[in-house]
Amino acid sequence: MDLKNKVFIDAVFTSPERDTIEVIWGNPDNEEMYQEYVQVDPDSKSYQDLLKEAKIDFDDIIEATAERNRQSRREFELSAIKIGQEEGWIPKVQVEETEDGQKIEKEIKIKTEHEIKEVVYQNLSSMIFSNEVPEDREIKEFMFMTKLYLFDQDKIREHDDTKTKAALRKSKTPLEMLNAAVKLLN
Repeated sequence: MDLKNKVFIDAVFTSPERDTIEVIWGNPDNEEMYQEYVQVDPDSKSYQDLLKEAKIDFDDIIEATAERNRQSRREFELSAIKIGQEEGWIPKVQVEETEDGQKIEKEIKIKTEHEIKEVVYQNLSSMIFSNEVPEDREIKEFMFMTKLYLFDQDKIREHDDTKTKAALRKSKTPLEMLNAAVKLLN
């Protein structure tokens, strides 16, 4: 394909083997788009031209492919939810009763895997890197289970530094616990 008067739009791998790239070019003079497939071969002129003209590298294509896959998964999840609700398999609303006996319908918001992971990672990060003594039962349980896991590790169990092991055992915050664990694991 002649790349003159073409603007690079996107490039993604077409298979898990990462041996073929789907490239989308646009024409700045009109709204036409062109699709091209390029074999991944460092010795190939068409592959070299793609990287040069698009100003990208192999890692950029990996990231673009991963982002397209994430987007496709989100679209699939939302479509599955929509179909499930339209077919009646997944409820659209939840009926709640107020104290005075009135019934109120509330729309159910179903989260995609990405939205759930985002919340989980956010909660986990705020829990792990907290330097406050936890009052929440869930965080205390997390610390207890983490300490059990850590002391079950050969490297910590067999370590000679009894002072740091005691600090790990007595740690009151997640951050203290992590600091002691890192000292013992290094």
